[in-house]
Amino acid sequence: MIGFLSVLLVIKNMTLSIERISNDIHSLLSKLLQKRGIPNTESLSKEEKEWFTEKERILSANDEITVEDLKKFCQAQISLIEEQWKNLDNTTAKNERLITFHTVYSVMLKALSAPKVERELLEKHLEQLIQETYGS
Repeated sequence: MIGFLSVLLVIKNMTLSIERISNDIHSLLSKLLQKRGIPNTESLSKEEKEWFTEKERILSANDEITVEDLKKFCQAQISLIEEQWKNLDNTTAKNERLITFHTVYSVMLKALSAPKVERELLEKHLEQLIQETYGS
């Protein structure tokens, strides 16, 4: 279960980093205009406006990982794991790993699909489970 919370934390940090980078780069265009003494895009020539609009479009493209993307990823991983379970030559250790991963992806999928209140209850339950099991 610690792995599950770690994955959620990494995903949250990745999303925040992408947003921060996007905002920083977008503000670079505004800084460029200011440094050149241009108060706004209205005073640009037609070609400059086209260039600015194109760069703004590129910089504002949505690079965020969405909840739907995460749901699709979890479901794909669950399907792969279930396919691997069909192999009768798996070792006990491999099957144990597959069960663990299946559980983590299933819980993540439930958490991503749950309404906010249910998600909060699940998060509290998982935190309590971690504290009871691992002590911190």
